[in-house]
Formats: sequence, structure tokens, C-alpha cells
Amino acid sequence: MDNDITQAESIAMGIKDKFLYQIENDFLLLSEIVLSQMDFIQQLVAENPNDNTYIYPQNKIDNMNNDTTQTENIVMGIKDKFLYQLESDFQLLSEIVLSQMDFLQQLLSENPDKKIYQQIKRNEKLIDSLDLTIKEKIINAIMLFTPRAGDLRRLTAYSEMTISMERVGDLILNISESLQKTDFSTNGFKTYKKLVLKMFMRAHIMLKNSLVAFTDICDEMAYSTILMDDKVDKMEKKIEKYLTEDFGGKNNSSQALINIMNLNSMSYYIERIADKAVDISASAIFLIEGKDIRHPQKLPQQKGKSSLPENTNEKEKNEENN
Repeated sequence: MDNDITQAESIAMGIKDKFLYQIENDFLLLSEIVLSQMDFIQQLVAENPNDNTYIYPQNKIDNMNNDTTQTENIVMGIKDKFLYQLESDFQLLSEIVLSQMDFLQQLLSENPDKKIYQQIKRNEKLIDSLDLTIKEKIINAIMLFTPRAGDLRRLTAYSEMTISMERVGDLILNISESLQKTDFSTNGFKTYKKLVLKMFMRAHIMLKNSLVAFTDICDEMAYSTILMDDKVDKMEKKIEKYLTEDFGGKNNSSQALINIMNLNSMSYYIERIADKAVDISASAIFLIEGKDIRHPQKLPQQKGKSSLPENTNEKEKNEENN
């Protein structure tokens, strides 16, 4: 566990350094914009005032030719750096959320430790802060830069993905809180820790793949991630089914009842993380192909619900644990 704590602290230090680095970059961009404003003022004083120079970031078109003016060059440079900062903010948000998933996997794999729980709570505040920052930057980028189709599509994708990532952060916090209240040493619950861990690891892979699909512009990985969601849904139903069969209609202890409620909650939260990975994959496809697959015009034909067997097959449960 000491090694785990060291790893957790190392991850936390890395996040802190990158967060501070982002603040430094934001300040540098702010300084550059202010200096460009000074350049515009100097241009107004040195030359005849031009109405287009007052309007930021409207392009100043030379009536004599179509060459890009110095004003346009400055504005385009600021726009590119602003969008780059926005991309960096999103990458930092993604990295923090994935580190939260790593922390949670540690808690499910090993004996829970308070330091990891505390780190998850601290990181959640960073996630909320970045969520607000990114949303504000997206609004400003749309208003100030009048982005063209490609940039506008990317901004839309960032907006949708930021909402999903912030929600994943909330779900991770909810799982950690439920995990703190769950005692897997209670009679009959030892196997459920493995079931929850297996389900969580699959959702973890989905989330990683969805982000890779977006950053690497890989629609094939996005589609494959979406196809993984059915398996997670089935795992949630199996956990619910096993709990009903193992503890339904029995005189359970108070801790057993608490465990049942928290296991149901955790499996639901994990299933929602997988759903958010699907949403991120859909945003990646929208960015790459310009296609919105969230609301298909023709829904697939609904098949009959597969009925689960009435009696639990112990062999099936053992296979899930392995």
C-alpha cells in the first residue's frame, strides 16, 4: 500500500505541475493579447484611424489588394494560440479524469486508503474549475473569432465532451463515496468486489479509447468503443440479478443492506461512465466525419428482451470473477 500511496502522490504532483503550467500559459496569452492591443493603438496614432482597427477581431481588408494585413496576422495568431490553449485545457481535463479512474481502480483492487479518497475529492475541484474555464473559452472563441466550419465543429465537440468529462468526474466521486460505505468482508460479498472491478475496468478501457479516438482522429476506434457498451450494460444487470438471488427475501444484517444499496449504486454509476464514453466517441465521430450519430433517423429494429435464467448458474458467476 505504501507503493500505491507513493504512486498516488506522484500522480497528484504531476497534475499540480501541469495545472500551474496551464495558468502560466494563460497569463502569457493574456500578455500577448494586451501587447497586441498596444500595437493596434500605436497603429491608430501613427496612421489615419481605420474603423476596422477598433473592431477586434474583425479583419481589416485592404481595398487595393487581397493581401493579409499586419492587423489580420496579429488577430489570426491570437486566435490560433487561443484555440491551442483551449485544446491544452481539455487535454489537462482528460488527464485528470483518467487519473481519477486510476485512483478508483486502486481502491477497488487493494484495501481502500483515506489518502486516495482525499485526492479524488481534491481533483474533483480541479475538474469543476476546468469545466467552467473551457466552457467560457468556447463561448468567447465563437463570439470573437467567428470560426469557420472546421473550427466550429471542433469547438462544438469540445463543448459536448467537456460536459461528458465533468459528469464522469462526478460519477467517480459518487463511486468512491459508495465504496467507502461498503464492507466486502461481510459474509457473501467477497465475490462482488471482483465483479465490480471487472465492470469498472471495462468502462475504464472505453473511456481511454474514446479519448484516444478524439485526439488521434480515429473514427474506427470510436465506433469500436460504442460497440463495447452492450457488455457493460449486461454486467450491470448481472450484478443486480446476483444480488437479488443471493440476498432477496432473507433476513440480512444492516451492513448487508448497506452493501446491497451501494453495489447497485456503483454498478449504475459505472454503467453511466460507459455511456459517457459512448457520448465522447460520438463527439469524435462528429468531429471527424461531421456526422451526428446520437439520434439516427432509423433506429435499429428492437429485438426481444433476452430473459435471464431464473436460477443462478454458479459456474457463470465464477467465470465473471475470473
